[in-house]
Amino acid sequence: TILNPAPARPLPDELLALTDLLVPNETEAEALTGLPVETLEQAALAARSLAKSGVQEVIITLGDKGALVVDSEGLTVVPSAQVTASDSTGAGDAFIGSLAYYLVSGLPLREAVVAANGVAALSVTRPGTQISFPSREEVDAFLSR
Repeated sequence: TILNPAPARPLPDELLALTDLLVPNETEAEALTGLPVETLEQAALAARSLAKSGVQEVIITLGDKGALVVDSEGLTVVPSAQVTASDSTGAGDAFIGSLAYYLVSGLPLREAVVAANGVAALSVTRPGTQISFPSREEVDAFLSR
């Protein structure tokens, strides 16, 4: 299961224990842990705290700083592609949806995060939400650069 805890609010431990992959943004991670998430170090502490709650894997999305992954292999920051953003509305949804797609397609977690970061990065270069989401061909071309 993939859980994106939006809108941010405390969640019951029973739900977290049933979650394979938890994907909050910085604000949601802070709401879930009560810890500040303003720096990469703070995000790492929050992610580790969430992992201790029974969640198998945690990804904290960090906007233009990428995503922080905590799993059985440890902690990794996956940087985001640098783009000129015009509208960040829907970037989290683009990330979550494409992450699920890439995982179901068989990509390993970190590769799926790289690809999902690419989708989210492309989506912020255009106005709107769903209409800003790139096609698979656009993403493939973007990631191959």
